[in-house]
Amino acid sequence: MARRKIRKVVITPRNQSITKRPTRITRPVSPTNTTNVKKPPVSKAANPEIRKTQVMHEMFLNNIKYTEKIKGDIIILGSSLHNLPHFKCNFRKTIYVSNIDQVTSDKISFVYIDVNVNDKEAHLKIKNKLKPLMSWGSILFFKKHEGYQAKIKSQPGKVSSTAAAKVWDDFVKDNYLQTYGSKQRPLVPKWKDLYEDYFAIKYYPNPPAIRKSNRNLKIATVFRSGGTYTQAHVDNIYNSCKKYINADFEFYCLTDMPNEFTNKNINKVTLHHNWPIYWSKLELFKPGVFPTDSNIFYIDLDTLITNDITDIATYDTNFLGMRDFNTLNLLSSGLLKYKYNTSHYIYNTFLLDPVKWMKCKGGDQEAIHLILKETPEYMQDIFPRRMGEFINHCYKPETPHAPVKIDKHINIVCFHGRPKMEDLMNNPVITKWWRG
Repeated sequence: MARRKIRKVVITPRNQSITKRPTRITRPVSPTNTTNVKKPPVSKAANPEIRKTQVMHEMFLNNIKYTEKIKGDIIILGSSLHNLPHFKCNFRKTIYVSNIDQVTSDKISFVYIDVNVNDKEAHLKIKNKLKPLMSWGSILFFKKHEGYQAKIKSQPGKVSSTAAAKVWDDFVKDNYLQTYGSKQRPLVPKWKDLYEDYFAIKYYPNPPAIRKSNRNLKIATVFRSGGTYTQAHVDNIYNSCKKYINADFEFYCLTDMPNEFTNKNINKVTLHHNWPIYWSKLELFKPGVFPTDSNIFYIDLDTLITNDITDIATYDTNFLGMRDFNTLNLLSSGLLKYKYNTSHYIYNTFLLDPVKWMKCKGGDQEAIHLILKETPEYMQDIFPRRMGEFINHCYKPETPHAPVKIDKHINIVCFHGRPKMEDLMNNPVITKWWRG
């Protein structure tokens, strides 16, 4: 008869705990030697070359998104799926090709080009094939471009003479295109010699038909005390508009010192809020500032008008602004044209929490862009090559004998950054157009 196994049961008092034996034996840890401690691996973002790739991928995805409402296919030319981040095509057809001859699309909304920069014939063939296929508002995106169009004036020595750079610089110039989001800049200050390599061309070859309306045109500017601007800057804008806008208009200046104006032709409106610096521009949308059915054309004080801008001032639009000169698809508030009675919500939204909106790193123009209920129209798209940023389009420090040149096609010069207009009052090119 088999013997039964007896299980031993240990009974302990309730207030006594049982110490469990470890399930595995662990070796004792030796004291840490601080002199031989290995540093943790460096993150990708801390590696400048990897960071350049990260920036390119980020801008690639942003530009794909910018074209989501544009009709046409997405073309990835010369690069495989493994070299690019995952992206959403929004029901658009995505085509991967190694040769431009493989493209059979009728329309293209976005094309990524990664082809040998020294193969001139290949890039000429790509340009000629793509030009009739690109939809209005489409984007050509390059992994790398070192031509003039991708460099700011402070880097004249870094402009490359590659075959690809020449082809696409000429393409931009010949089709009156501007590449506001593609100027290279240092990744971070400590990497002063490493620049972002991506390059994007927004394709607007033929502007749409110009809609015109002269009804109730009001031209406005904002003048706050405490800055570098004076009443002469206001007079400059007023006198320039009288000369270069062939339409009836009333001129308004929103200011915190209305009693100091001597020009009786300027309607002075006292600023209601004590919002600092450029934040006072939000009062342009405040109810009761202008007549209800007004069409407002706003001009910054750091602006120089050099030729007729009647078509811009009388353009019929719900909301028209400039593209920021350094960031593709971001509004610049240096020039604005809008219907006053449909724009009060911008002021009302800002008024609910001014402290929150003043945290926008891009200033008033970023806040306005975020508050807008509809996508704005952009002046550079409707009126190509008519607006110029002084530091990028008119200032050539590498030629000391003629550092300032305003091309004939530029009618409006915006003095963003340094030098400012008042720093150049001894220059004959500037004084020629100054009417303060």
